[in-house]
Amino acid sequence: MTSEKMAELILNHTGGYEKNNFPQTKGMDAMQVLRNQHSDKIFAIIFEQAQQLLINLKLTPEHVSELRQEVGIYPGYHMSKKHWITINYEEAALSEHEFLAMASESVQLTQK
Repeated sequence: MTSEKMAELILNHTGGYEKNNFPQTKGMDAMQVLRNQHSDKIFAIIFEQAQQLLINLKLTPEHVSELRQEVGIYPGYHMSKKHWITINYEEAALSEHEFLAMASESVQLTQK
C-alpha cells in the first residue's frame, strides 16, 4: 500500500483532511499530514521511508504503552513518545478494523 492510498483509507473513515505545512524531508519518499476537520490539529502523519509505510497516530498514554509491546509498533517518530506511536504497516499484525479504530481514537484526541 502507498502513503496516498493509506491517507485515502483513513480520510474516508475519519472525515479529516490533508494539509502538509512541512518541507520535504531528506530520506522520506512521501508524506501525508492528516488533520482533524474540527480543530485543524494533526491526527496522523503517513510517510514512506526506506520502502516502508509508516504511520504516526496519537493515542492515550495507556494505549501507547500497551501497543508498544507489539511487533511493528514503535515510539512516535519525531513526536511525543508518551502520546504518539509509529506503526510500520508491513510489520504490524493489525487488522484494518484495529488500525482504523486507532485512527478514530487519534481524531477524538485531537478534537480540542
